[in-house]
Amino acid sequence: MLFQEAKMAGITQANWVLSVSSADLWATRMLNVPSTSSVFSQNSSLSLSIKTLWQCLVLSMNPKDLSWARMHWSVCMLVYRFRYTAGQLICILYSYLEAYNIVRNAGGGIGEGKGPFISIHDGFFPRDQWVGVLPNADRVALDNHPYICFGGQSDSAMSTYRHVPCTTWGSAVNTSMRAFGLTFAGEFSNAVTDCGLWLNGVDLGTRYEGTYAKNLPTVGNCTHWTDWTKYSDQMKSDIKNFALSSMDALQVIHFLPL
Repeated sequence: MLFQEAKMAGITQANWVLSVSSADLWATRMLNVPSTSSVFSQNSSLSLSIKTLWQCLVLSMNPKDLSWARMHWSVCMLVYRFRYTAGQLICILYSYLEAYNIVRNAGGGIGEGKGPFISIHDGFFPRDQWVGVLPNADRVALDNHPYICFGGQSDSAMSTYRHVPCTTWGSAVNTSMRAFGLTFAGEFSNAVTDCGLWLNGVDLGTRYEGTYAKNLPTVGNCTHWTDWTKYSDQMKSDIKNFALSSMDALQVIHFLPL
């Protein structure tokens, strides 16, 4: 799609590839803008459109040739229009790289004892897409905020959720630990249904009761989940088991009550 629309604008694929490569080199030398290779490793699984958007972003900053900058920025916007989340991720990555450099410089460089671990949030992109991002960075951890309650709603008993964290998160966390490095849950909750008071916004409703958005089915009444004064001993035990399972699956955690 990108190259088709670029061709309609009179830009050939060969010239486009050449120009973004030149832009990466120019921006690195003249503007001290990080090159693509400093942000992505060769085996990074982030999509080509994200890397392309990074390159055309630095290309558009060239003040010496504004006509080229305008033309390539227009193509850049084609990428942004069809890959909106890619554009968001570029802003996130640049901020992370800048923050990393600031922290490491303030700590006296890299290596044990020189500054703290640096945590970056996954931006709610799948963990496996972060493999190869910020290659060779020193002591960087990936923060993830996993929740069960914002997915499909169910009126199943709390006891049925005991193994859900392990089957839902366990494998992905193990893979990320091996492929990226330290991966942890900066937030997780014992909530298995979307019933938190005003969690989605004041008076915006809940998914469980079908009042959060149009055409959502009504699964049940949230009082069953929110009136903790009526929790039976069995309910409390089931919640505890879910919490323990979550801790096992996520390994490194910070709990957030919802």
